[in-house]
Amino acid sequence: MANTVDLLELDEEWVELIIEAKNMGMQLEEVRRFFENGLKDEKVEKDRVTK
Repeated sequence: MANTVDLLELDEEWVELIIEAKNMGMQLEEVRRFFENGLKDEKVEKDRVTK
C-alpha cells in the first residue's frame, strides 16, 4: 500500500534538497520521516486555520 510520500510529485527543488540531505549524511529513511512529519504538520496547520 502506498503512503502519502510515495504519491508526491517531487519538483526539482525538493530533489535538490533530498540530494543535499544525503550528502550531509542523512539516511533516506530519515528524509522520508521528515517528509511524513512535515506533511502531517502542514495538514494540522491547514485544519486549524480553516476552523
